[in-house]
Amino acid sequence: METDAAQPRLTPFELVFGAEEMDDRLFPPIAEEAEARGVPLDDADGFLFLTSVGQLLRGIAGDPEESAGAPEAQEAAELADEAGEIMRQYGRLLYHAFHFWRTGKNLLVLDAALARALIDGAPAVDDWTLTVPSRAGYLQLPRNLFWAAPASGMRPEPADGFFWVYSDPADTVPSLQVLVALGLRPDRPGISVIPAEGVLDDVSHWAGARGRDDGEDFRSTMPGGELDRLYSLETATEVLKLASLCFWQVSTRPESLGAQELAAPESGPADPTHLPPSALPFRRVAAS
Repeated sequence: METDAAQPRLTPFELVFGAEEMDDRLFPPIAEEAEARGVPLDDADGFLFLTSVGQLLRGIAGDPEESAGAPEAQEAAELADEAGEIMRQYGRLLYHAFHFWRTGKNLLVLDAALARALIDGAPAVDDWTLTVPSRAGYLQLPRNLFWAAPASGMRPEPADGFFWVYSDPADTVPSLQVLVALGLRPDRPGISVIPAEGVLDDVSHWAGARGRDDGEDFRSTMPGGELDRLYSLETATEVLKLASLCFWQVSTRPESLGAQELAAPESGPADPTHLPPSALPFRRVAAS
């Protein structure tokens, strides 16, 4: 399996919100309404109750009532529950995409060799306090290296990367919200997401946390996954641990963060099995 790529791939932000500068039409009204109503932008619950957000979600995900229809009552309820979960997933994605846009579209691309070193080398992270490269951003993982199931009982999909939003309000403890994006493929119209959130009250980071009650963190749970040296994300703590390890690398080894660059345009016919390169400026994270 391929586990690295020379160029950053098209991001979930571009896939869903970036076409024809859609983000510059959709997101400013959200910021204006939040300011007019006094809703803190890092308040995820308050964000989802903004009128402009609700209208946008209905336009993206469809109306749950229309999805449910009017067949049998039980079937309609099940369809409504399914539509409600779709709305929640799009709500999480919209929240992270908004902050990605608001903070300047900070895109980091993690090198495969460094990813393996952080997971297999288990660096000692003791009294370090979580420090993020920016208040929000997206870190793209090496291709097909990390896998996760969107929900219990579902088939694992490759993790493209994760969004993050770091909040440090004056009247409460800091928190980190992470959203893993799964299953980005040219032949698939949508994506799957996995949320994880941690509060920095009695911990200063999750780099040394134990993510699984049984077994080694990040150990592949897929048949043959260990032979290909793949990793699985099975718990929210593992997601927070992965984010912490990446942020630790950037904050304590600043030389590992490269200069901003743009992906080179594709030469020759596009590979139908791969996403095209991202058009966003990015910075590589690699061992020096």
